[in-house]
Amino acid sequence: MSSKTGELRRSRQLFYRPTDIQTAKYLEERIGNVSAYARSQTLHRGDETSEGRSERPIPLLSSQDIALMSDEQVIAFHRNYRPMRLMRCDWRQHPILAKRRRIPLRKLSPLPEFDGRAKTRRKTIEEAFDGYIDPDQRHTPLRRSQSPPQTIFEKHL
Repeated sequence: MSSKTGELRRSRQLFYRPTDIQTAKYLEERIGNVSAYARSQTLHRGDETSEGRSERPIPLLSSQDIALMSDEQVIAFHRNYRPMRLMRCDWRQHPILAKRRRIPLRKLSPLPEFDGRAKTRRKTIEEAFDGYIDPDQRHTPLRRSQSPPQTIFEKHL
């Protein structure tokens, strides 16, 4: 496996309810903390003598809460997004998803043979993504009918 493939796999992770405390603790730490104040109060014979506050980190989702998640709950991590708490869905219970599942697959062109010696010309973006999906649309060109997005300032020029 190339390092690029491994990096891509690590950029998207789904976690279902963990069965061990180590995974729950790992998720608690990875999800992060929020700052909160802990208060203390000292009483002497019913009178307040001192009060203190100290700021401390509180987990956004404790390992105990993570271990008690239902079967339908998932914790997801994806690239530069914040962690997400999601609900699983059964595609069979949603008519539009069931209908989409019946759409036949597109016929993709075969990958070209590579003998290791031949110099290949650079392909255009359209040729490189011939039928393949670019989920981030980083390399998907604008169609001729589309115009580049305009800013508010460009619309008024």
